[in-house]
Amino acid sequence: MGKTLIIAEKPSVARDIAGVLGVKGGGDGAIENGEYVISWAIGHLVVDCGPEEQNPAWGGAWTLDNLPMVPDAMKQKPNEKTAPQFRVLQKFLTSKDVDKVICATDAAREGVHIFQRIYKEAGASKPYKYLWASDMTTEGLKKAFANLLPASAKEGVSDAGFGRNEADWLVGFNFTRLYTVKCNDLVSIGRVQTPVLKLLVDRTLEIANFKPSDFWTISAHFMAGGEDFSTTWFGEPYKQGDEKLLDESRAKAIAAMCQGKPGAVDFVESKPSQKKPPLPFDLTALQREANTKFGFSAQYTLTLAQALYEIHKGLTYPRTDSRYLSDELLGEIDKHLKAAAVNYADLAALASARVGSEKTFACVNSKKVSDHHAIIPTGTAADQSKLSEDEWKVYDLVTRRFLAAFLPPAQVEATTLWIVIEGERFKATGQAFQDKGWMVAEPWRSSEDTILPKVTKGDALDAKAVKVEKKQTKAPAQHTEASLLQAMQTAGKIVEDEELAETLKDRGLGTPATRAGIIETILARGFAERLKKSLVATDKGIKVIQTVDALHPEMASPELTGEWERRLRLIEDGQETLDAFRADIRRFVSEGVAKGKTGEVLYKGEGKRGSRVEVGPCPICGKPVCENLKAFGCTGYPDCKFAVWKTVCGGKVSAAAAKQILTSKRTSKELTFKSQKTGKPFKARLQLEGTEVKFLFAPKRKA
Repeated sequence: MGKTLIIAEKPSVARDIAGVLGVKGGGDGAIENGEYVISWAIGHLVVDCGPEEQNPAWGGAWTLDNLPMVPDAMKQKPNEKTAPQFRVLQKFLTSKDVDKVICATDAAREGVHIFQRIYKEAGASKPYKYLWASDMTTEGLKKAFANLLPASAKEGVSDAGFGRNEADWLVGFNFTRLYTVKCNDLVSIGRVQTPVLKLLVDRTLEIANFKPSDFWTISAHFMAGGEDFSTTWFGEPYKQGDEKLLDESRAKAIAAMCQGKPGAVDFVESKPSQKKPPLPFDLTALQREANTKFGFSAQYTLTLAQALYEIHKGLTYPRTDSRYLSDELLGEIDKHLKAAAVNYADLAALASARVGSEKTFACVNSKKVSDHHAIIPTGTAADQSKLSEDEWKVYDLVTRRFLAAFLPPAQVEATTLWIVIEGERFKATGQAFQDKGWMVAEPWRSSEDTILPKVTKGDALDAKAVKVEKKQTKAPAQHTEASLLQAMQTAGKIVEDEELAETLKDRGLGTPATRAGIIETILARGFAERLKKSLVATDKGIKVIQTVDALHPEMASPELTGEWERRLRLIEDGQETLDAFRADIRRFVSEGVAKGKTGEVLYKGEGKRGSRVEVGPCPICGKPVCENLKAFGCTGYPDCKFAVWKTVCGGKVSAAAAKQILTSKRTSKELTFKSQKTGKPFKARLQLEGTEVKFLFAPKRKA
């Protein structure tokens, strides 16, 4: 009997699996014994071929004559940076000593795609199954190995991965070259990137073009039962917004008429209401919460959550798009509550008691759980002393939200009071929490009680003061990562209601696993910038969207891209075919390029086309180093692979900085970067050492 090959997504996961299976033997790029071979990918071991490799005629200078570039069949190749590890996997996938394969990459679209590319490129034909683990604890992995999924279970997910990948290649390469040539400047276009940029540009322009207008409000102050309280004037039909007066003279006339006059209570209503417990987090909701509460970027929050999942075993799988738990998991919820009780004893006790007494919970719905359920703490308690400060902040958010989901609704007594003075109506509202319910788990959610005095209909009250206040309409706020993530999740529609937001997810821009990277790409390409917590479109970003909007408005449409994402989800579920989606994307690209060739563009750049902006000589071969989409690369590629990357540890490297590196061997100034381990910023110069670009830190001052 042959060995079983297990392919994990990264070495750390492979080591965890080896520990669970008791595999200790070493090997070249693998851990193996007589029964198992456990190996791993390192990200994408297999990538798409570039245009010139798909078709030699598409190489060389970028011209309109070469467009559209639509390969008959997409070609792929091993990633040159990680080719040795691919060869390790290829050896095992084709070895006579291996007769079964288990895919232990992520069971969602991206992880399945990583495995499928390796499997196809290696020329493998061995039978395989999928490992689906909701957490990386020993218990979670053992359970997953006991319930392996057949290859057919992920066939739709595999097709969706190839469909998304091909759509990104076709749209990205074709429209980037089209706009770069037409605009005479480097203009990168992306299937998801461009609609997301449009969301930022629209908001930035809305604020820039906003003209405030004046309005006036009237307040009347009363005394009842020894307590002061304030009311606001409303005009007909007495709804939200009807308190604003656009005529100052009318506002002053109403105030003068009511000043010092008696008022009568016309309506009093106190009724109970509930604030429902929130749903547990999916990745996007967690990223939004961490950005709002701590200012964390989406990418940094994902990094922290991934560490809590893989390294510390404290959280379940983080890259999920579900905010629900399955009925099966509810049957095992005690172990999660007991683990949470180590750090949250009182809250966990309240949640445990309610789980024992209630039969149904809004957060438990198997029909709304796809590949992975919501993010919750595992059955292994977190040790705060072993977590970084920021890791604990994310763990705390997730655990409190998990416990809140099983606590009762908050009970609120809401009071509405209307007072009439000289026929004019004034309103006051108040609320009093009868029971904070789930809000004890997230105390920052509850506001202070606003108690109105006890009055009854017909009571006479004297208006102590009636005041007119001049106000101005305000521009909408710039997007933060939290608000942009919500807009991406709902295809540009801003909604507060959780249930409505859930229904729009299928049409969202990107997936939970890709949204953080899309935001970082937009920032790295100079289309937007961070200003404190805000994300603001730059002049270049605005010009790009205005140009695309004029020639290909559908290309920047959140609705269209959201519809494509909906279709990819249908492919995952087996309700649509990859061939139909592929045909539509190819038609879209071909028709769009044909239209673009003859259309006029609004933006004319300064000659930074393709890879023509030279920044210096290559230190390896001496050929010119020129700007391209992601780097300043040697024009001797693929024979010479020297490059100065435009983004290094979250820091931006400009053409001027690249030129200094090549001509003066180092940048003249320190640049700002971000630690990949801690997420904290640091400063350093970039220096050319031989043929490598490295950090150059300023010497520490002696005390």
